[in-house]
Amino acid sequence: MEGSRSNKIPSEHLLQIRQHIESFPTKDTHYGGCTKKYLDARLDVKQMHKMFCSKYPNVKIKYKFYLKYFQVNFILYYLTYFDLT
Repeated sequence: MEGSRSNKIPSEHLLQIRQHIESFPTKDTHYGGCTKKYLDARLDVKQMHKMFCSKYPNVKIKYKFYLKYFQVNFILYYLTYFDLT
């Protein structure tokens, strides 16, 4: 996912992105014989990116890259009703 251009994202920044996305709670469902992981529908990738930028102000990751990383590396859905209990 780093690309072939000379301005590659350092691996430690990729790890920070991964850990940040994984820090959001998910709910597993088992509909139709397969397990899917769902995020709270009140959350979206744009909000997650803003939170990432707030948490890591010295790491300059554009939203477009964060979104692409999310799409390529995670299979997460949005659940309209979310209860972690």
